[in-house]
Amino acid sequence: TDDRQQLDFINEKSNPLTQKIVDRLNRAIADRDLRIKMNLEDEIERTYGREMNELVQKLIDKDTQLADKETQLADKDTQLADKENQLVDKDNELEKLRKELERLKTGK
Repeated sequence: TDDRQQLDFINEKSNPLTQKIVDRLNRAIADRDLRIKMNLEDEIERTYGREMNELVQKLIDKDTQLADKETQLADKDTQLADKENQLVDKDNELEKLRKELERLKTGK
């Protein structure tokens, strides 16, 4: 039903857990204070679930951001390593050119 206070139920006496739940719900129907308490428990559970879901989503978002930043840092490390290799190659080329220039100056 649409009424949260009413439960459509076919009583199955063979299941002790079901019977325990039905007994508790019947007591809640008869006792206004217990019904209010159960409504508050339901509201707390919904609020707690919603808040936990929001926190979990925030953590997932943060983890995703951190993973993206780690990927960016790894890419930058690769770029730096490539540039360092280029510098080493240029230093080697420059050294060869100096040696060639020295050889040409001395005539050997």
